[in-house]
Amino acid sequence: MKTRLELMRAFLNDTETLKTKKEVLKLIMIQIRELIYEADDLLTDCRIRDEYQKDGRCSNFSASKLLFLYLTSKKLKDINLRIETLENRLGVYLTPQLFSIQENVHQVTGFSCQDYDPANKVGLEHDARKIKEWIISKDEVLHRVGIIGMGGLGKSTIAQKLFNDEDVRSFFKNMIWLSVSQDFSEEQIMKSMLKQLYEEKTNRSVENLEQEKKSRSIERFEHERERRSLETLEQVEFVLNQEIAEKIKQLEDKKGKEISELPIEDKAQIMHKIHLLLEHMTCLIVMDDVWSIRIDWWNQLCSGLEKPTGKNSCIMITTRNEEVATNMGVEKSRIHQPSFLDDDESWSLFCKYAFYASKGICDDQQFENVGRDIVQKCGGLPLAIKTIAALLSQKRHFLVEWKNIYRGFHELTARGQVSSVIACLQLSYNALPVHLKQLFLCFSIYPEDFEIPAEQLVLWWIGEGFIRGKDSKTAIELGYVYLTFVQRCLVEVVDQRGYDGKIYSCRMHDLVRDMTIVIARDESFCSFEEGRLKLTSESRRLGFTSEMSTKSLKNCPKLRALLMMSSIQGLCCDDMESLSSLRVLDLSYFELAITAVQDLLKWIVSLKHLAYLNLSGVRGIGELPSSIKKLRNLQVFVLYGCTDLFMLHPFITHLKIMVVLDLRSCPLIYLPKGIGMLSQLQELSGFVVGRLSNE
Repeated sequence: MKTRLELMRAFLNDTETLKTKKEVLKLIMIQIRELIYEADDLLTDCRIRDEYQKDGRCSNFSASKLLFLYLTSKKLKDINLRIETLENRLGVYLTPQLFSIQENVHQVTGFSCQDYDPANKVGLEHDARKIKEWIISKDEVLHRVGIIGMGGLGKSTIAQKLFNDEDVRSFFKNMIWLSVSQDFSEEQIMKSMLKQLYEEKTNRSVENLEQEKKSRSIERFEHERERRSLETLEQVEFVLNQEIAEKIKQLEDKKGKEISELPIEDKAQIMHKIHLLLEHMTCLIVMDDVWSIRIDWWNQLCSGLEKPTGKNSCIMITTRNEEVATNMGVEKSRIHQPSFLDDDESWSLFCKYAFYASKGICDDQQFENVGRDIVQKCGGLPLAIKTIAALLSQKRHFLVEWKNIYRGFHELTARGQVSSVIACLQLSYNALPVHLKQLFLCFSIYPEDFEIPAEQLVLWWIGEGFIRGKDSKTAIELGYVYLTFVQRCLVEVVDQRGYDGKIYSCRMHDLVRDMTIVIARDESFCSFEEGRLKLTSESRRLGFTSEMSTKSLKNCPKLRALLMMSSIQGLCCDDMESLSSLRVLDLSYFELAITAVQDLLKWIVSLKHLAYLNLSGVRGIGELPSSIKKLRNLQVFVLYGCTDLFMLHPFITHLKIMVVLDLRSCPLIYLPKGIGMLSQLQELSGFVVGRLSNE
């Protein structure tokens, strides 16, 4: 069985480059994946049973052992029979010509569109200057501006450039950026506004304190020295700095308290707080990527932003639909549609990315000829140009590779199946090495405009077995390396570490997400209907949002990954009893009563295939139960921020294949004796330095 499993996986890899061209392959690959999932589960069951037997917990002649052997044998025969049937079909439907697979996989390393400052985008300077004049108008009315156009035209890039412009930031007291997805809720928008306003208020106070610290005079030092009866000016400076540090801490604590105490459901109260905070202040509010809006709510929100006298606030809206902008109160004279780039601008943008190593200069006429042909296919769309250029940047010494890309581009668009921009994006996806394509499809379960935690992605990949440690690199290290590969213009980095560029969070452009959803659906990676996640009995992975109900999980026996996309109150474990195939379960910051936590843990330990479990921030977990030892397949266990967890049960040492154990911000008294026996552990965070348990 193990050998057949390896052969099936190898077949999937070999046929990867042909699946978009051969419909028969799509169907066969779906069936093969189904068999791989079932075979993998069966092998996991056998390994776990073998461990129990080695521990002396199972008798060779027990009734349970005999029943297990009978059921396993039955499943094995069924899988083998289906494999043989599929092999026979392969011989009928797949001709030798079908397997003449060309080596057309373009290995691309870590260059990405984030290597360039958005402020320097080609062809957008005129757009930004024009809109800037509207934004910093001295009009004594709430003025609104709109940026409209198709996806990938640069609407959000222009808005970002203006949002970060020094003149604009000095003109307004407050700056608010709101990413509005198709499924946004009014509560989420208003809570985000309040959170940013509190942060702005705190930041201003902190800046004032820092300024006070810098502007101290000698006279002030002398005065304070005498008033406090201190001997030296150094002592005075030390005391004053301590006082400022304490004030800053108090401000941060107050901000956190204000944000945590935001009303949950009272929209009128939230709106009233927004109006109070902006009553005497100007504000630039960016509503990015708006698809629709409820006009009465919008007008009510805007009514509190009007000032009776003096300069007023501004609302900037980006949308694909001009009617949305006008419905939100933008006058036609204040609506701007960025133009497509002309030939020179398109070539200039292309060169910035394709020839970044030579500072945007192309000094080879042959490359320029092919490059200009490719740029022509992009139709002046910035996203298409920079995506294809980022792909070609790693092939700048291989003309034949450029010609292959052009031929692939021509074939995709000539068939009329995709637009030029989607063709660019699909070429970038096709160019990913086979082992990275499945990692990329994981992005499809996240909601539109969602800020995706990089750590969650990497740990999920480990939990599903998509990545394993290799050579001298751990699985976690490889995960972040792979993320940088996937990132190159297919994914936008939101936050990263300064000194080495480690990615903290990322986001996917709408058009990239659209393409990812199509591929994920075709490969049965996730179930979708009209671009939205759809739960069926065949569903494999789900990003669970606050709009969903756990009742929808009642009949999902094949679900392998369940990740919570937001804090959700209430959970009915009875609704999830069918989820016996789960390998990935992320319940970060679930809000539950203590009794519900006990039911939750009881259900979790029944998931024998579980490989990744994230309980970050879940309250009410005082101690893990002894039954935790049942999770023999667990490789990643995250308990970060479980503030009630004071003790780990000694039986956690039975989880022998664990790779990651995250105990940060847990008030543990000690770690159980024998934790050092977890020989495969690669990362232990929050290690408690102290005495070990004697148990």
